[in-house]
Amino acid sequence: MCGSGPDLLGLLGALGREAAGRGCGEVVIRAAPGGELEGLARRVGGRVTWAYARTGGGMARIVHWERCIEALAPLWAATPEVDLTLGTDLGGVRLTRGHAEVTDAIADIRLPQALLLQGLLGHLGGADLLADPRVELLRPAAADAFVGLLPRRAP
Repeated sequence: MCGSGPDLLGLLGALGREAAGRGCGEVVIRAAPGGELEGLARRVGGRVTWAYARTGGGMARIVHWERCIEALAPLWAATPEVDLTLGTDLGGVRLTRGHAEVTDAIADIRLPQALLLQGLLGHLGGADLLADPRVELLRPAAADAFVGLLPRRAP
């Protein structure tokens, strides 16, 4: 869902008025968790419920991107041969010579943070992730390093 706070607040108001005019007790909106719409819905007295499909993959998300990268420093340090830049919807990370840093550089591989997290937790391996249509391999030479960085293991 696109739009800014005032636009979304106006949309919520219009939906509420329309529902009331039709005698509906509630309006159900399906949207990504944690977004601006969720905060606005809470502000106007809405009830927010998160639902996960049983087959929906991992049920975790990265909340603080910079802290996540810092916490994974020992993992990155064990991979001095990796030279890779990953881009996610939260930001980017450059992995080079056993060091990691948050970056805005052009990514070699772009993927949603939820998928990256499934790789970090071992639910999916790098090869599984590269096969996902939501993952963009922008520098094919980075594929081997990515697969080696994220082996599938018991989460």
